[in-house]
Amino acid sequence: MAEQDFTSQKTPQNHDRLKIYLIITVILVSGLLLGFISLLSVGKAYIWVVFLLVATITGGVIATFRMVKKKTALIQLKSNFVSSISHELKTPLTSINMFVEMLLLKLYEDEADTEEYLHVIQKECNRLIRLVDRVLDFSKIENKKMGFHYQQESINEVILYAVRIFQTQLAESDCNITMNLADNLPQLQIDKDTISEALLNLLNNAVKYSLEDKRVTINTQIVNNHVAIEVIDNGIGISEHHQKKIFEPFYRVNDPLSKDAEGTGLGLAYVKHIAEAHGGKVTVQSKAGHGSKFTLFLPYSKKGREIATNSDSRG
Repeated sequence: MAEQDFTSQKTPQNHDRLKIYLIITVILVSGLLLGFISLLSVGKAYIWVVFLLVATITGGVIATFRMVKKKTALIQLKSNFVSSISHELKTPLTSINMFVEMLLLKLYEDEADTEEYLHVIQKECNRLIRLVDRVLDFSKIENKKMGFHYQQESINEVILYAVRIFQTQLAESDCNITMNLADNLPQLQIDKDTISEALLNLLNNAVKYSLEDKRVTINTQIVNNHVAIEVIDNGIGISEHHQKKIFEPFYRVNDPLSKDAEGTGLGLAYVKHIAEAHGGKVTVQSKAGHGSKFTLFLPYSKKGREIATNSDSRG
């Protein structure tokens, strides 16, 4: 069943905005009239006082409007998130319930059918676990309770580990993954689990927003004292307008090509937080209809780079 496009539903938001605009207009006009009357009454001696008064009122109104607009947008995004995650929870639960009923009523022909039903139930259970884990992880991020255990790691090994997990999770998906991993990368002081989870989010998006021919490329290289990990897909791409917002919590692209893709709007916000917690960043390069390239930049120390170079030369 296609996911409903909740971002396009009509809400009271536009009506509320109209009220805000009217209130601001009334306040501005009243302030300007007050200033004009004051000028006529007291003369030029107090012109700067009146000007500052009007400027203060105007600035306060603008600041209040921006705050209200931001809060209103966040409320709308959270509302979309609740609707979206409710749908994501309901879909696998419905599937699990259906196959359990078929097993209980013995609506199968042989043992092979039983095994197939059990595999479907297991797959849907794992899907629910991943969804709950994503929400719990983001809750830890918002409450600043996410714990990190940093230690020296080979980033190539972490990538290979993440790809193995990813291929296990999406065994039924026909996706071709190509890896071009540089040999001379330094050891990084990172939390292996959270970096792996960030990579899984990027890989999941790469497949989710691709069409039938799913191809993903992972590259690693050194860029300005950082190890750059590129995850490139041949999917539907992202317009420039949406690129500025996709790392915000709960934000989902409202696009006809992506409306059927499941998601909570938390994945890229999580990736951004993990990158920043490691002193790095995540960037995106994309064009609608021409795929996307997400790059995770992780810093390394000069000492770590020297160790990698000397190790390379000895090999």
